[in-house]
This record gives sequence, structure tokens and C-alpha cells, in this order.
Amino acid sequence: NLSYQLGFPLIANVFVEVATIMPDYLWPWALVILAGALQLFFVYLFSGEFFKSEKAAFISTILFFGGKLVYENVYNGEFAWVMATSFMFLFLYLFLKKNKLQYIVFPVVFVTHPAVGFNLLVFMGVYLAFYKIKIKEILKLLVSLILVIPLIIMSYFPLIYNILFNKTSMSEGIGLSIFKDLLALPPWVGTALSIVFILLLIYSILKKNFLKEKEQKFLFTFLIVSLAIFILFDFIGFMLAGRVVELILIAILLLGTSILTKLKFDKKKLSIILVIILVMSL
Repeated sequence: NLSYQLGFPLIANVFVEVATIMPDYLWPWALVILAGALQLFFVYLFSGEFFKSEKAAFISTILFFGGKLVYENVYNGEFAWVMATSFMFLFLYLFLKKNKLQYIVFPVVFVTHPAVGFNLLVFMGVYLAFYKIKIKEILKLLVSLILVIPLIIMSYFPLIYNILFNKTSMSEGIGLSIFKDLLALPPWVGTALSIVFILLLIYSILKKNFLKEKEQKFLFTFLIVSLAIFILFDFIGFMLAGRVVELILIAILLLGTSILTKLKFDKKKLSIILVIILVMSL
């Protein structure tokens, strides 16, 4: 039942009707496998552009394998979520490149999966606090949503209805809720990625090399904001609590990439570290 995730079924339906080389129920599966694989390439492109470093782009793809959400979401049938995240990374790359295709991809994120649209807005909100963007560019992005107004109404009306009329159930205590959330995050985000990130964070702090650059301050703030939203949503029983875990994964992925890129390892030692991370992830 994809009552509010209309973008993915519409894309899948094109292939079902036009390409009859395999049964219709296999097309969504094939498309989500493709979308999951494309995430790797779009993460590479986005990281390379954000950090202005091919080395950072490569490191981010290695850390990407330690994240769990692609595998978990495919397994659980969250096909629209996987595809929307692929579009989100593609949009962020196009946005940084100032490519006009961003105005086409931006609305696609919102109609493929509304929750990923929310995640994108959180990322952009924190980004705007650290990096200057012309108001005109923001307005252009908002205007691009006009292209998909019918789908926006159809996608978001069920969500708005649920928010207004369905009661949320708060957790028993905020302290217990935070403890349970933090305990659940490592296996949810990806155990390998979480372990590597914590080790990198400790090492960087001991070396007094943490939060010295603007990009790390931005990414650390993004991580804190993401954690706060996750804990708040889970505490009040809001439906997006499980979706914003993706924000935490992205923050850990990018911050881990930044730390590992800045640490002064020689090429051989870095290669050994990356191989170990990849083996842990697999």
C-alpha cells in the first residue's frame, strides 16, 4: 500500500507497461536494486564536490558499505525510500555544481518519498546556517515544486490527515527514551560504520584535530540536529522517527569521511585501514 509514496509506483509503472520482458512484480524489485546501487555513485559524486577531494569521495564510498539502510530498506520493501534517497544525493551534487538539472530533481525527491523530502529540508536548513546561498536560488527551488503540485497534494494529504487526527503516544520518560534510542542506533545505522566513526572521532579528538574546519563544524552540527530530531520524534511517537535515522547515517558518513581524509596517514597505511573497514562492513 503506497498511498503516499506515489513517485516510485509511477516510475515502476512506466517499465511495467512499456518493457514486458519480465513479470510486472519484478520491475519494482529491479528498480530498487538499481536505485540502491546508484546511491553509491551519487554519494561519490556529492562527497567529491562537497569536500573538493577525490580522496574524500573514494573514502565516503568505502564507509558507505558500512551503512545499513540500503540493505534494510530493500529487505523491508521500502523501495520508494531507497529511490528517493538516490535522488536526494543526486540533487545535492547538482546543487553544489550549480547545474540547472537540480530544479528537475528537487521536486522528484518530494514525490518519491515525503519523508526523504523532509530529510532534505533538514540538511538544507543546517547547510544554510553555515554557507551563503542567494535567496533567488532558494526561491527557484521552491518554484520548481509547482511542477508537481497535483502529486504534492495527493502525497502529503494522507500524512497531514494522520498528523492532525491520529494521537501520538509519548514514551514513559525522556531519559529512558534517549537511552533506548542511542542503544538502538549503532545496529540500525550500521554497526561497522558506527564503530569506525566512534574510533575516528576519539582519535581525532586525542590528536586535537577535530572541529578546526568549517566543514566539520557544519557536519557535527548536522549530526547533533539529526540526533535531536530523532529523539524528539521517537519520544512523542511521531511517524517520521524511523525515517530521520537516515539523517544520522548521512551525518556519520560525511563526518567520518572528513576526519579520515584530514588525518595524515601515508598511502599504504590508509589503504590498509580502508580494506579493514570494507571487510568489517561486508
